Amino acid sequence: MDRSLNHQMPLVVGREDLFQKLREMLQSRRLVVIAAPAGMGKTTFALEYARRFSQAYRWVFYMDVSSTETWLADALELAARLSLPVSAEKQNLAGVSEVLQNWFAQQPDYLLIMDNVGSAALAEPSEQTAAGHTLLLTRQSIDDPSFAQMPLAKLDLQQSTLLLLRQSGQLAASIPLSQAEPAVQATATTLAQAMDGLPLALNLAASSARVAGSSLQDLLTIYRTYEQRLVEHKTSKDRTTNAIAITCSLPAISLQKTQPFAAEVLWLCTVLAPGEIPRELFLQGASELAPALQEVAHNPALLDEALALLTSLGLLTMNETSRVLSMQRTVQETLRQAQAQEKRDGLVVQALRAFAHLLPAQEQATPAARMRTAAQILHLATLNSDWLLPHEPIADVFCWAATLLWEYGLIRDAEMLLRRALPIYQHLLGTGHETIGIVLRNLGTLNALLKNYSEAETLLQNALLARSSVLGATHPDVILCLLDLAGVYAEQGKREEARACYQEALKIGEPALGQDHPLLVVAAHKLAIFSLENGQFAEAETYYQRVLPLYEARLGLEDSTTQACMGQMATVY
Repeated sequence: MDRSLNHQMPLVVGREDLFQKLREMLQSRRLVVIAAPAGMGKTTFALEYARRFSQAYRWVFYMDVSSTETWLADALELAARLSLPVSAEKQNLAGVSEVLQNWFAQQPDYLLIMDNVGSAALAEPSEQTAAGHTLLLTRQSIDDPSFAQMPLAKLDLQQSTLLLLRQSGQLAASIPLSQAEPAVQATATTLAQAMDGLPLALNLAASSARVAGSSLQDLLTIYRTYEQRLVEHKTSKDRTTNAIAITCSLPAISLQKTQPFAAEVLWLCTVLAPGEIPRELFLQGASELAPALQEVAHNPALLDEALALLTSLGLLTMNETSRVLSMQRTVQETLRQAQAQEKRDGLVVQALRAFAHLLPAQEQATPAARMRTAAQILHLATLNSDWLLPHEPIADVFCWAATLLWEYGLIRDAEMLLRRALPIYQHLLGTGHETIGIVLRNLGTLNALLKNYSEAETLLQNALLARSSVLGATHPDVILCLLDLAGVYAEQGKREEARACYQEALKIGEPALGQDHPLLVVAAHKLAIFSLENGQFAEAETYYQRVLPLYEARLGLEDSTTQACMGQMATVY
């Protein structure tokens, strides 16, 4: 969304001639791909283009498409902002996408920036049917000539030197490079050579020097020291990779020594999804975080001071309107990879436990906000596959997110989260607890939707045992498990097993619930269909005569289920 236009943006140098070129390409092709490796400033360039040409567009939108969930969150927010009606049956990925596509097809004056585009999206034909302008930002290399591409190269030595001097505060924006102090310019040039013209590294290094009040000569000395350490530890790679590793690590290491509170904020951000980091996580979930961060519960100003420092260093950005945080993806990946696994796992646990404190307020949150919370939880769940941990709040968080994702049709992700929750509950509650049966049944249902029928069968059998042992064999939830299991058998062609489940449901359910219980009516209807298909007309007639009056009374004569039942019954005679 256009919220990203309110972020503090890094300085842009050396791209001036490209903005007009991009404008001309968009006017002729309408869809342009900016493909470049990490650290090249794709997002900064695209957002600066949007700022410079904002008067040419009525609408400017930014969407993070790094995952289905982040895209859906942005899509829901966009639909709400534009007051686009999204009916109940369209409250899913395909439905929201259709609503937006219809809107875009009728609007000639928008700019849509889609960031972190993956290879799957780029495999589609590049024909742009809408009338507005679209920018696709990706790290993927593009060989398809049908795409209009904007090349984004590294900065040359002069541009890199100028960026270092201006971002570090050594040279005012109005002063040309030729008027810089010769010694300072020479040092900046040496640094620029080391950083290989990479905008991300140059901005981080210069920001670090400016905040610390150190000279570029001091920065060069430290940079060379760390270069040597990479060689000594046999982790030195190409200049570009080294530049990213050093310029990301230097401010983080310095913070650890001088600003431990800000450092802990930074470390926690390294395990969160980078695009939308809720500030409330640090405030409402403070009791679950590292000891240093728990102080924020009593003194929120500590968080504001830390965030101001981290944004000035270029390690985080913050939307000035919503106060939502974000982290440059390459910075995050670099810092997270530098952590020990034990440290990373601890941060993930802290974050998930903190999210448990945010869930009560989610009931009043917008659909987009809820989806962003679910996206964060899903992201954290993928960072570790071993969830045999004694943390029930984490299992509750997984189940909450799974339920939301299920509602929007993101079945595979919902299934994964419930898989993570199950062993935690089993470890803490024991296999006989009521919650175990609920999770098993939901997992079985999800696997059936994914057509993993063999796995669904096993899960539903276990759910049936778990639910009956806790609730008793005649409880409606047990009957429901039987019907679910019958459906899975039927999908696999195991007709006799399915028939046996429906018959068992009637046998155990009728004495306790009565023949007219809705679940038993469904079971009887299924048995009627089986009997009809097997040519057992007398038996089918008995079931239909039982079921049809109940459908007519409850659903009405015009209901599709009633009509189907009437049509089936007619074939019996």
